[in-house]
Amino acid sequence: GVSYTHFHFGEDVRIKEKKTAVIDLADDLDTIFARFHDTTRNEIRKTYHMQDLAIVVEDQDIATLFVLHKKFERKQSRSPLSFPSFRASIFFSAYYKGELIACVACYHDEHSTRVRAIFSTRLFEKDNKDKYRIIAYATRRLIWEACQYGKRKGNILFALGALNFSDPARASITQFKLK
Repeated sequence: GVSYTHFHFGEDVRIKEKKTAVIDLADDLDTIFARFHDTTRNEIRKTYHMQDLAIVVEDQDIATLFVLHKKFERKQSRSPLSFPSFRASIFFSAYYKGELIACVACYHDEHSTRVRAIFSTRLFEKDNKDKYRIIAYATRRLIWEACQYGKRKGNILFALGALNFSDPARASITQFKLK
């Protein structure tokens, strides 16, 4: 299985054992992509034609990303990561019309790339159905970009993070990870 015990995340991080969604990166990219749910593949493809959407792999605007991360976590009454812990991540970001709308923060070792945090402006866009949809599509694209990154780095696994089947408030993120 996937183990986090050899990573050092700082004193403020505790490691718990949980079920994790994993994407096998051993195959070629076309085969990996073909294993995604058909709706997910279609949504990812649509992002390639969105002229106002910019995808940034290894985003270096850490201060802007951290502001959204804190806002997103606090909106859900959760504690954000500390800045030193946060900045140790690799960031895959989506900007719509120049505005940060989604980010997937990851880390990797010689075997795997792992999602550390997924955050976006979706909690603040519930009344704007079109933008909410763009954020959802962009976030799926960021997962795909992170998979490609892991593959380029020679990783054999991409871990999407813990799955929570018991908390109804986490049902939507669990469904997202399983598609």
